Amino acid sequence: ERLEPWVVLILTDDGGIGTGFFMRDPLRRSDWYVVTNAHVVGSDQFVSVSWAYTDIPMVSDVWVLGVDEFADLAVLEVGPNDFDWSSTEWGNGLEYLARWGEGIQLSTDFRQGQEVLAMGFPDGGGGRTLTAGLISAERVANSSYGRGVDWIKTDAALNPGNSGGPLMTTQGEIIGMNTWGRSDLENVGYALPMREIFSRFNALKNGQSRIAATPTPTPAPIPKADFTDGSFLAVLTWDDGWFNTREDGTVCVDRVTESGDWIEWKWGECLYSGRERDDSVFVWYQGQWLEAYWVQLDDRPY
Repeated sequence: ERLEPWVVLILTDDGGIGTGFFMRDPLRRSDWYVVTNAHVVGSDQFVSVSWAYTDIPMVSDVWVLGVDEFADLAVLEVGPNDFDWSSTEWGNGLEYLARWGEGIQLSTDFRQGQEVLAMGFPDGGGGRTLTAGLISAERVANSSYGRGVDWIKTDAALNPGNSGGPLMTTQGEIIGMNTWGRSDLENVGYALPMREIFSRFNALKNGQSRIAATPTPTPAPIPKADFTDGSFLAVLTWDDGWFNTREDGTVCVDRVTESGDWIEWKWGECLYSGRERDDSVFVWYQGQWLEAYWVQLDDRPY
C-alpha cells in the first residue's frame, strides 16, 4: 500500500496510457518530477497525469521536459504539489506522500534472486495492479532494444500499461522502471535500473533529449522493395513514433509478408502481427536506398 501514492497514470492526446512515478531531484531536493518511459509519451510535448489519490483532479498539459529513446526514459515537469488538494483534508501533495507513502526510497542496490513487486495500470483507468516475482538477472544487455543500457530481468508479469511504473523490493526500495516484456516468452520482463535513470536525469530535466537516428531520404529515384514471393520491406513502429532501432541507432527493417488485412513479421523464431501497411518511407537496405512501408505493430516486438 505504501507504493500506491508514488504511482501515477499517464494519458496522451491519442488515448495512449502508461504509468509513471514521482522522483525527487537528486541535486535539488526541493524539486519533484515524474519519470516514465519515452514510448509512453511518444512524440507528445504535453500529457495528462492522474494521481492514485482519486479525489483530486488530474493535471493536464504536463510538459515533457526530455526523452532518451535509447534508454526509453522521459522526465515530466509535475510534482506532488502541482495537484489541486483544496477538496481534500491534506494541505499539499508532499504532506500526503509523506503520510501514506512513508518509507519508500529510490535505490541502486539489488541482487539476483531478490523478490520484487511491479505496479502499474495495465487496464488503463481501470485501476492499478501489483505483480510479484524475482530478479532473474542483474545486468542484461540487449542489442535490439536500449543502446548501451543494462537492464534488470524479472519474472514479475508486465503487460501493456505497466510501462513506466516502479519495480520495487519488498523492503520498500524502488530499484527500476518497468519498461518492456517479451511477448514470445512467459513472464520475462525488463526494467530500467535506477542507476541508469540517475545518470540521465539531469540532462533530461534540462531538455537534452536523445532521439534515435533515422535515415535521410535521397532525392534520386528509389525502387520499391516488393519481392516476387509477395514479401516487402517495412519499418516497424510502436506507440505513434517510437522507432525500433538497432544498437547503432539505425532503423530496424525486415522483409514481411501480408495475409489479408494483417502483416506478419518473422524475427528469429518469434511471429508478430501488425496493422495494415500505411505510409511509404525510405530505408537504406543491403547497400541501396529502397522504398519500404511504415507498419505500426500492435505489440512491442522485443
